Amino acid sequence: MIALALGVGCGDDDGTVGGDDAGAADGGVDAAMPTSDAGRDAGTDAGPSCTSGCEIAELALGSKFSCARRENGEVLCWGRGQEGQLGDGSRTHGGRCVGGGIVETFDCSPRPVVVDLESAASSVSAGWTSICAIDGESDAQCWGEAGFRIGSLPEEAARYAPQPFPMLEDVEGVAEATFTICALDDGGAVRCAGNNGSGQTGSGMFSTTELNPVPVVRAEPADTALTGAVEVVLGTFSDFGCARTADEVLCWGSGEAGQLATDPPALPSNCATGSTAQNRCTSRAITITGLPEMPVTQLAAGGEHVCALLADQTVVCWGGNDAGQLGTGDRTARIVPTAVPGLTGVTRIAAGANHTCAVLSDGGVRCWGYNRFGQLGDGDETHEDTACRVSDSDTGDCSSTPVAVMGVDDATFVDVGVDHTCLVRAEGTEVWCWGRNDMLQTQGSATFSPTPDEVLPRYAPAQVMGL
Repeated sequence: MIALALGVGCGDDDGTVGGDDAGAADGGVDAAMPTSDAGRDAGTDAGPSCTSGCEIAELALGSKFSCARRENGEVLCWGRGQEGQLGDGSRTHGGRCVGGGIVETFDCSPRPVVVDLESAASSVSAGWTSICAIDGESDAQCWGEAGFRIGSLPEEAARYAPQPFPMLEDVEGVAEATFTICALDDGGAVRCAGNNGSGQTGSGMFSTTELNPVPVVRAEPADTALTGAVEVVLGTFSDFGCARTADEVLCWGSGEAGQLATDPPALPSNCATGSTAQNRCTSRAITITGLPEMPVTQLAAGGEHVCALLADQTVVCWGGNDAGQLGTGDRTARIVPTAVPGLTGVTRIAAGANHTCAVLSDGGVRCWGYNRFGQLGDGDETHEDTACRVSDSDTGDCSSTPVAVMGVDDATFVDVGVDHTCLVRAEGTEVWCWGRNDMLQTQGSATFSPTPDEVLPRYAPAQVMGL
């Protein structure tokens, strides 16, 4: 089966978008506040009933929400629902969460709610505030709010229940970000739509927006369609993408931080339109060089970094490294794929804005990178003497080497949102989450009126109840 991975987009709670995806102004959560919540029951024991195929097969985490797909094709979501992310057709869920650093509340649910799908989902993926599920007929049903216009759909139209997505029929999967969406078809072609100022649709051209999905083309041979892809991912900030074929990895879009594994000045274009700033990019897919001579089995794209899982169960990463998200023991960016030292036996990887996680063959989980909101899950609030700065207004704890997630030895799946992380354990019967919790995206309230303590970051995993 063709695999699909994705990155989530970025934005602030008021709808603005920028590089500061986890700043203090967005959510008002202070990482220095008390955080002793390890092992606490995360919610309520009441939840949707399920009689067969109830095991959790897949997770999809967005900015402030989380979703889980059961083996039977049912999808459940929790956390922020203001823009329709919960997908049950309701505009209110009883919960009122405070965010955005202002006196304003947003709809949220600490309890998983069942998405109102027309048919069972075979896969699910999440963007910043949007989610898509692929059904058994290879058609996409999507809900939430897309940050771009595609076809005849109005820009930023919230969908509170799943709807068929135009021009996304006969697809194997969908990768979403804030302003871009890419689809992988059963022939291995990749089509993208949305914002294209940095060439992130891979169309070979630069434009404000691609309203209709266009094929991703290669730089070599020039302008030939990319075919044979088995996976496509989008960066968290929606300005670059990558695809994997049987024998190579290709990326396109912004490469200023090294995420295209190319020295930025060597890239053909400056995409900082209307500005004197530099943002080197390419609108055509270029082959990533410097990878070990063995198959890549999975890709994960973060804010400005990419990691690849290799056939020997080791991991290499490249790109931005301000928070140690490459796992190389330092904070130096890399334009050459570099091994994560000491990390072996890896079965799955996932990347967020500034942190990365891996599931090991023994069921353990390792995470590295930014930890201001507890994203690493080892229970510690301080890992290095000098704080990491991921933007002018966002500084916090980080670890440039992998750390063990607390108390986990039976994980089978991990996914990463912008600032939170969830995993599947106990043979698919349990989901545990940690990290940022300002919209109850890790689920932390037994009621629909969360107390200040209940929205604090979680520095250790807690079980999601009601699944």
